[in-house]
Amino acid sequence: MESQSTPAWLVIFVTIFGSLIWIVAFLGNVLVVTVIKRSRRLQSTTNFFVVSLAFSDITTCVFCIPYALVSTATRKWIFGSFMCQFSRFLQVATLASVVAVILCISVDRFYTIIYPLSFKITRSKTKRLIIASWGVSLCLGSPCFYFFRNGPDNDICYQYFLRTSESSLEIVPAAMYVFLLTFIIMVIPGVIISLTYTRIFRHIWTFHCKKKMFQRTSNTVPRSKVKNVKMLMTVSLSTFILWMPYFLLLLVEVCIQSLNDYSAVWTIAVWIAFSSSALKPTLYIVYNSNFRRGCKEICCSSCLKCYRKENYAITHATKLARKHRIGTISNNIEFVSNGETAKASTYESFDREARGEKNIMWPLANSPTSTYL
Repeated sequence: MESQSTPAWLVIFVTIFGSLIWIVAFLGNVLVVTVIKRSRRLQSTTNFFVVSLAFSDITTCVFCIPYALVSTATRKWIFGSFMCQFSRFLQVATLASVVAVILCISVDRFYTIIYPLSFKITRSKTKRLIIASWGVSLCLGSPCFYFFRNGPDNDICYQYFLRTSESSLEIVPAAMYVFLLTFIIMVIPGVIISLTYTRIFRHIWTFHCKKKMFQRTSNTVPRSKVKNVKMLMTVSLSTFILWMPYFLLLLVEVCIQSLNDYSAVWTIAVWIAFSSSALKPTLYIVYNSNFRRGCKEICCSSCLKCYRKENYAITHATKLARKHRIGTISNNIEFVSNGETAKASTYESFDREARGEKNIMWPLANSPTSTYL
């Protein structure tokens, strides 16, 4: 095995870059879950899958990225054998769940756009698919408890026993596991997702051409659905592209067994892969106006609460009022009459308008409240 190490300047750069990825990924995915939970218009079957993706990335941010960040900064593993196995297990399991959910999303979009009347994925089916995806992913990642352990000096989390085992009987199952992971996580889903999105965009393009030829008779795909498909396809494509270098290095390691875990190549590949967790919420916000609106509402919620406390005199809120937005009307309204500015209460202003401009036969009843639903 060749002795390779990461240059100091690269360690500093990757540590800063990894810290930014960690913060953006964690806060972004928590924001995605919060926005979908609070907004009824975003609680669709597709966004249930998006919530599952966000939970996978949050798990990665909690149990994988911090340990990789410390290992990159110190250039050794200091968390013991169990955390070596557990973090790698969750790394494989969360990635497998992400790929499985992305595959489910592509199939869902395929039937929703091309065969909208023949098949529909309901919420109950969506939940079952998510549970099944996580179950298969946990089973797929469980061999990591066997193939990962600390090195002889307990300062490195070795990959698949390839450099510590002298027995070929252990190297062969480890190599088979690497090829199996690559085939199940990258190859098969990548082919299926590519075929489904190719078919979807061919269908959309065909309808677009028909729209130009027969403007009145063609049924076009709504622009919102097209934009949503573009967003989901970009999420899928970026996930596969960012994780591809990591799996290529795994295959190279199986073949030549000459890469060090903390070499520059491995360090760059690992953090390129982890950056996919930060990219997904960014894409949601860029492509989806509802997500942007929800993020603005959450970011401004504290300011709105303070504003409402200063402007409301509500002693009891009904169930209907709690579910709907409540606005305010200022009690003092300025108006100009004969060049002079005067103030009138809300009631007086509305009463004057009702009697004078609208010619209503009766004045408004006295009402002390100044809120409306």
